[in-house]
Amino acid sequence: MAAADPELAIQLARRVAFLYQVAEKDLQQQVARRLARGVEQPGWAEDKLVELTRLRQAADRRVAALEKEVTRTVADALAQAAGGLRDQPFPIRTNTRAVEVLAEQTLTKLRATHFQLLRSVQDEYRTVVARTASQVATGQTTTRVAAQRTVSALARQGLTGFVDSKGRAWKLDRYAEMAVRTASAQAMVGARLNEYVDAGRSLVIVSNSPDECDKCEPWEDKILAIDGAPLSPEDRRLAVATVKEATKAGLFHPNCTHDLRPYIHGLTKSFTSTTDKAGEAQRKTETRAQRKLVEAQRQDVVTEPFGDSPERQRVKAKLAGAEDEAVEAMAARYRLQHGTEPRPADLARFRRQAGRGQVAVPPE
Repeated sequence: MAAADPELAIQLARRVAFLYQVAEKDLQQQVARRLARGVEQPGWAEDKLVELTRLRQAADRRVAALEKEVTRTVADALAQAAGGLRDQPFPIRTNTRAVEVLAEQTLTKLRATHFQLLRSVQDEYRTVVARTASQVATGQTTTRVAAQRTVSALARQGLTGFVDSKGRAWKLDRYAEMAVRTASAQAMVGARLNEYVDAGRSLVIVSNSPDECDKCEPWEDKILAIDGAPLSPEDRRLAVATVKEATKAGLFHPNCTHDLRPYIHGLTKSFTSTTDKAGEAQRKTETRAQRKLVEAQRQDVVTEPFGDSPERQRVKAKLAGAEDEAVEAMAARYRLQHGTEPRPADLARFRRQAGRGQVAVPPE
């Protein structure tokens, strides 16, 4: 009987998030390059505001390219998730239309953030011009220094891509990762339930996860009935709810890491001892390293157009430290998986991945 790869949904989501990280870095670099042109010329602030339309046009083109990349990657990711079961000796039955609908729903959510992304680019550009002009007016700094410091600070914060109904501001890459991770998990569950029904199973058991929350923790190790599957009197006695009922009550919420396995009377063991605490701790380490690295890379590309300065040197030192931390995070995963130290060739590969901003993202 096939099992879902618990790492697959995470890795697929990270691929999509990486597209947003690269796009955000590109957009902020566009802002910095335009602001750096003529930075020591009189009338700089006025000239920059006149150029705002050209910035918007360039940003439009980059976001259009992003949308094409995301559309293709999300569709491929969910198709892979729907068929991504381990130990599977034969093709599983996949509801292709259901996967397509899930992909379109996910893309609709992501596309809705793109307008805010474009707006954030223009807002950042205006903010740099206004703050720089204000600081220069005091006579205590130059336009170049003030603009470089301001773009560096804004790059550290990143662009806001989405504000939800509760007023929470999401970073684009984190929102994309959450949306795709959730959709990938849904695709896996749907494909798995199809397989279980084809094998004559009517019951499933919910896994134990080290990342449980108040919504899904009550369902751990609970036996559920597969909706539409024939149930015996014993099945009805054992099942505490159907899969749909559990999902409606909070199981498989966004970013949920729980899994379902077929339940067989007298044979299936509890999931309690299956948590991967070391693996989960490693994923968190990689995520932290990824975010630090991406932040440092954003600051690097926006300070470079303004030339050397104390701020530029500070950012370069920060980037070097972030790359070292990224390499160590990847080396730690190697040790966890292989039980030995990485070879020099592996460390060189990790260094190249860090240079591309890929820590928690598997390279293509």
